[in-house]
Amino acid sequence: AKQDKNGVGRPTDSSIAKFAWGLDCEWKPGRDYGRDNPVATLQLSTRYRAFLVDVQKICRTSAVGDGDDLTDEEVLLSRALTTLFGDAAVTVLGFGVLQDLDKLAASFQHLKCFTLYRGVVDLQLVSNVVSGRRGNIRSSLQKMAPDR
Repeated sequence: AKQDKNGVGRPTDSSIAKFAWGLDCEWKPGRDYGRDNPVATLQLSTRYRAFLVDVQKICRTSAVGDGDDLTDEEVLLSRALTTLFGDAAVTVLGFGVLQDLDKLAASFQHLKCFTLYRGVVDLQLVSNVVSGRRGNIRSSLQKMAPDR
């Protein structure tokens, strides 16, 4: 990574390709677009591997008091994701990834790993800039890709 004038690392194209993790979340749809439904699955991928995490099975979605301990599974998941998301060399990217991260944090408020991340690229925002669209226009990667 290149460094700026303050000595802070900035990702380069090659480091993004090497250290990028794709992130996507799914939840049960509803009339309110699933607003009240917690995240069901967390999908993480690198260039070479993909991981599907059933977060509803692993994590509690109900309110957890300050004195409550995390389950063993929650501790393991939280440690792994804190390491991943907290690494300045890692870029987390996805289409609408900011919405996904917000939904994760709201679904599992007792897991701080869903609020601590260093580098995020939301491809939806990038596509809006590239296409000249303004505002929060819903689209998809498939709609952006040229027909083959």
